[in-house]
Amino acid sequence: MIPNNPKIRSLLLGSIGGLVGALVAALFLGDPKSLGSTAGFGLIVGALVGMCLGAGEFLLNGNTKKFVPAAAIALAIGAAGGGIGASFGQIVYQASSSQPVAGDGESSQSSGSFFSPETERRVREAGGAKGEIEISLSWEDYNDLDLYVREPNGNIIYFQEKKSLVSGGKLDVDRNADCSEQKTNTPVEHIVWDRVDIPSGNYTIIVRFYDRCSGGGQSTPFTVEVKIGGSLQTFTGVASTVKDDYEMHTMSAPFSNVSSSDDKPPAQSSSMGTMILLKIVGWAIFGVLLGVATGAPKKSVMATRNAAIGGLLGGIVGGILFVLIGKVMAGANPVVSQAIGMTTLGASIGFLIAVVEGALSAVLKITSGIYEGREMLIVHAAVTVGRDEVQDEYIGGDSSIVAQHAEIQKHANSHTITPLNGAVSVNSQPIGDAVQLNNGDIITLGKTNMMYRWRAASPGEENLDIPLLGPTTGDAPPPPRARREGTEVPTQPPGPPSPPGTGEVQTPAPPPPKPRAGNRGTEVPTQPPRPTPQGTGEVRTTAPPPPGKTAIRPAAPKKLGDNGGKTTQPPPPPPARK
Repeated sequence: MIPNNPKIRSLLLGSIGGLVGALVAALFLGDPKSLGSTAGFGLIVGALVGMCLGAGEFLLNGNTKKFVPAAAIALAIGAAGGGIGASFGQIVYQASSSQPVAGDGESSQSSGSFFSPETERRVREAGGAKGEIEISLSWEDYNDLDLYVREPNGNIIYFQEKKSLVSGGKLDVDRNADCSEQKTNTPVEHIVWDRVDIPSGNYTIIVRFYDRCSGGGQSTPFTVEVKIGGSLQTFTGVASTVKDDYEMHTMSAPFSNVSSSDDKPPAQSSSMGTMILLKIVGWAIFGVLLGVATGAPKKSVMATRNAAIGGLLGGIVGGILFVLIGKVMAGANPVVSQAIGMTTLGASIGFLIAVVEGALSAVLKITSGIYEGREMLIVHAAVTVGRDEVQDEYIGGDSSIVAQHAEIQKHANSHTITPLNGAVSVNSQPIGDAVQLNNGDIITLGKTNMMYRWRAASPGEENLDIPLLGPTTGDAPPPPRARREGTEVPTQPPGPPSPPGTGEVQTPAPPPPKPRAGNRGTEVPTQPPRPTPQGTGEVRTTAPPPPGKTAIRPAAPKKLGDNGGKTTQPPPPPPARK
């Protein structure tokens, strides 16, 4: 069973697409060498990797309604990416390894300092040693051709006598010998001398068509390259009759005006490095278009962009690994090495697409249920979540989730979640309206929990009218609430400090009561009434102190008779009105 972890899942889907694509391509095209066969190989591999990465997620999540259209989009874009990327690499290869070609039985000559890039690669991957004199024979099918060198004394260096005791020459690479199971359609043979001052005389180079093998053609074009010191000569021909010998060239020792290969700059190494770099560029193109194939079914510019970035990185990493695998498995069955290389390439692209998507997108990670570990990317301005398969994010396996359960909307630096037709909780608090989400919030839909994760989230800055649930980094906590007679009331903030030097501690006053209408249409002051002397019959009111002044407590009224033993007479009555 493929796990819900998105990185492991994408790695497995990409590797499956690469492996199956390579095997299907090998079945129909064999080991591709021409531009057309290489483009076809890339097209098949790209189509299958693209379909696995772009549509496999829908199928594994049970969303069959979206699988078919997603598969069609991903297959088409993936095939285009594979064909373009592979063709680019083949064009680079042909441009860097092209050599003059002659007709049947003819010879041509060119000069250079090292073997051609392709011959160099074949020789070194097959274990051929470097030397001052090197002769190579290469061809492009499964037939068995042999390279001979007849020395001045009549001795022949070939597969039955691989080393000459006279000149020191040695046959160290012999491919497709006896049409063995290890045969390849990129064979090479190689004879080498570690010194240039070999015994004097003529050394004749001969190519023999030893046997026609299964998969080989009726005639086999071949190339002979002769490197003496720092100079290179190339000869071509066609072997058409079994057991026939083709004398290609005679070299005469001692050699005049021959410089050591060490005196030349490493032009071949530079050429090989450039070719490898350009091949990796081809795989990078392949990866970008496979990323587009992965993101396009989501119908989002953000999803397509993020997947393309991941595909670019995966194509570079996978291309490097592909080249290394080719070197390590030199001499193995080409179908096996290509299958392993394509599997690694697909895995690299899939894994890095998932890594980049998770880093650049807002994510809902399911933390409970059968889909625990699955991550849903929020890549649209509004995303509907529910059990309906046509929704943006489908969640199955929970009968308490309805078809259109909730909606998530994107703002500049945050997201909000709004219940639609089902119950929603954020951090265990039920919500009835839009709530702004914080990085790390736990959302509950039905019986399914999921974590909201987005590094770019800036809660509280987007819309201050939308409530926040749960802790918010950097915001002050709400004031505590006090209980009074069973009713919650907000605790009043402390009043302003008392003026210095008064020695009084200012305590907050309770909220004033609502004013009531008084006599003659006047309002009763909100300050508590001041006690009045007994018997006066009047009610005194005290105006509140002016702003910024501290209220001074009034002195208590004196009682009648409390005057040092003296009796205080009440004031005379007012005169009568005439």
